[in-house]
Amino acid sequence: MKKWPDQFTISSEGLFFVIDKVSGNILRITNIFYQFKKKKRAKIKPTGIILDPNKAYISLNNGKIVVVNIKNGKTDSIFKVSRDKISQPFINQDYMFIVKDNEIIKLK
Repeated sequence: MKKWPDQFTISSEGLFFVIDKVSGNILRITNIFYQFKKKKRAKIKPTGIILDPNKAYISLNNGKIVVVNIKNGKTDSIFKVSRDKISQPFINQDYMFIVKDNEIIKLK
């Protein structure tokens, strides 16, 4: 399993922070909500984040998942999973699971 030299977090305003693990200095800040219209940005909040060695998967309260490339901080893709609020994604055996009100969604 790969160990990351940095720490990652996301603010409620959609800012993706890369923080140096040793010194605590902020290495990079990326706005992942820039592709959404300004009116909608105020209503969107992250509900969870999960990392794999190359990407960060950030679930939003509007049912979408934002895929961010960890190395450069760019948004790779945004895809809609549901119309409602979704949980933080979980990864197990190369599948991503997302829980919503009364169902579990399985993605490859």
